[in-house]
Amino acid sequence: MRTDLRTVRLVLAEPLRISRSTMAARDAVWLTVEHDGLRGHGEAVTSVYYGLDTGTLLRFLRAVRLDRFADPESALEALPDVVPAAPPAVTAAVEAALLDLVGKRADAPVHRLLGAPAPPVAATARTLGITSLAHAAAEARRLAASGFRIIKVKAGAPDPEDDVERVRVVRDAAPGVRLLLDPNGAWTVRQAEALLPRFADLGVEAVEQPLAPGARRRSPPSPNAHPCPSSPTRTPSTSRTPAASPDACTASTSSSPSAAASGRPCASPRRSRAAAPR
Repeated sequence: MRTDLRTVRLVLAEPLRISRSTMAARDAVWLTVEHDGLRGHGEAVTSVYYGLDTGTLLRFLRAVRLDRFADPESALEALPDVVPAAPPAVTAAVEAALLDLVGKRADAPVHRLLGAPAPPVAATARTLGITSLAHAAAEARRLAASGFRIIKVKAGAPDPEDDVERVRVVRDAAPGVRLLLDPNGAWTVRQAEALLPRFADLGVEAVEQPLAPGARRRSPPSPNAHPCPSSPTRTPSTSRTPAASPDACTASTSSSPSAAASGRPCASPRRSRAAAPR
């Protein structure tokens, strides 16, 4: 098997401002695996948050030796040995390319190779950065009109009241859209305790990474207190559940509502193992 790497510059339609930075572009490294005239493709994208610049991605991907395997099926079976100690983003790129190639060789979609009778379907959330109220409202209206049903709003402005108002205008501009929130770890525990009930009242279903990794409560909650006192909000899998503990939504890199509060007893925030760029 032969591999090929190509670096591509991805320019955003408009700069995306989050609590810790503003991004206008990022690099992607495309991996192509070729065998018997067929090609499979995978991708890894740079991430400042995970310390993955273009050079780091290229270094790990160049170390992948697929030529020692007779076919992509055997390489896929040995994936942990193919990319030992590699970041998850690199492992995902290699796995995607091999699965793509194996599916083409079998003339079957990958979901069938993995045992799923039908392709999985998931709603896609569109992200709104920290921006002006007028622009946020206009974008929310445009996205709702184009068919988006989930909007993730970035938070973590210097004044938290700006975040509250931004969510409010997005809700008013697109009342039928489900709302997610992502402060990218910008809040303190005190801010999270104060803000989460307010966002729940505005209809926010889930909050992604409210606290920075390692943040802890100032003191343990009372053993007689409700585990997660809050205003209830709707979650994807339950009718109504509490969602206002700063620990209720763990750090996640996905745009899906998987970080929604579950009503479980509060625990300290956990870092997700997912490798999607932040």
